[in-house]
Amino acid sequence: DKLLGIISHDLRNPIKEFRLLTNDILKNSRESESLSDDLLFLKNSATNVEKLLNSLLDYADSSLKGRIHMKSKIYLRDLLSSIQELFQRELKDKRIKIEYKLELDYIYADKDTLRLCLRNLLHNSIKFSYEDSIIRISSIKEDDFTILKIQDYGIGMDKEDITKVEQYLRPKVKEPISAEKGNGFGLLLSKELIEQSGGELYIESELSKGTTITLYL
Repeated sequence: DKLLGIISHDLRNPIKEFRLLTNDILKNSRESESLSDDLLFLKNSATNVEKLLNSLLDYADSSLKGRIHMKSKIYLRDLLSSIQELFQRELKDKRIKIEYKLELDYIYADKDTLRLCLRNLLHNSIKFSYEDSIIRISSIKEDDFTILKIQDYGIGMDKEDITKVEQYLRPKVKEPISAEKGNGFGLLLSKELIEQSGGELYIESELSKGTTITLYL
């Protein structure tokens, strides 16, 4: 949590300045439609990253003070749509479609925790999915649990890596199906976040066929 707080603090101001700069350039640049489109994308990206860093900083600050996870009513479609918006460029470049099968309109969970977790999991699914593939996100109610699943058809994980995550050890850093490199911490962070809030995270995966992450909330 201390490291998370330091990282968030150190990155907050540069990201904010980047957003403000791209906004100024965008206002003064209307000659090229393609340039304006690119600048608009940069501005939106900076805004989204700034929001994420603020959420991380809030989470780190509250954790250092002894964070209490508070469940609230969350409209799933709205939350998932806002997270998907962060990755529009990656989804477009790899021609990946996201399909939703949400039997629940809303759930009760800690919103900040769930947002950070779902962002990490969807990011991983996109990074490690093949081009022209599908990511499926579903929700159901089973007994006292809300169950969320994120299923991709990417490169998958082997049993050794799944065991490492279950033991809170970092899995091997695989080459993603994109230019972006992974660091192996996203899945570990998601597992810790969900379990700290009283839920559970399970992994089913097969090499070259894909991965399904199941959250019990």
